[in-house]
Amino acid sequence: MCWPVIFLAVLIYCTGIDGQSTWTQPPSSSVSLSETITISCRTQSTNWIGWYQQKAGKGPRFVHCDGCSSRGEGIPNRFTATRSGSTGSLAITNVQAEDEADYYCGSWNSGVTAWVFGGGTQLTVTGQPTVSPSVQVFAPSQEEIRSPNPYTVVCLITDFYPPGFLVQWKGGEDVI
Repeated sequence: MCWPVIFLAVLIYCTGIDGQSTWTQPPSSSVSLSETITISCRTQSTNWIGWYQQKAGKGPRFVHCDGCSSRGEGIPNRFTATRSGSTGSLAITNVQAEDEADYYCGSWNSGVTAWVFGGGTQLTVTGQPTVSPSVQVFAPSQEEIRSPNPYTVVCLITDFYPPGFLVQWKGGEDVI
């Protein structure tokens, strides 16, 4: 009977649902190489707004915050965080291919004594050369094939640009 209460408490703690801080970011944005982009984040928080970058397969790293004099380690001064009222912004000038990542706004929330973050904005840098994917298909084991149960075939697609495409499995002419 107390498990639902514990679950709700953990959910509130982890998501920052406390009536004090909500964070709204666009889910995605794109920019051409060498251009400038500004990613916005709306909040009810009165604390400073920090920005974090997370590249595919890596942990998040601090970029900059409004009112901060220094940036995260290895972050060039092309990245600048500012704030105007309830909107925080991260401007990136002279965008480079390596700037393609997910960007999260967030800050400390004393109401729940936890860091609270927005949902993130996936930044795509356009104008890069197209790279065809590497495709590997992994067949089921002979043991799995011999069993009367359905078996699994895995397709691994890596090393491609731009991101995002449709993959379909076909059995003969039919999409499965």
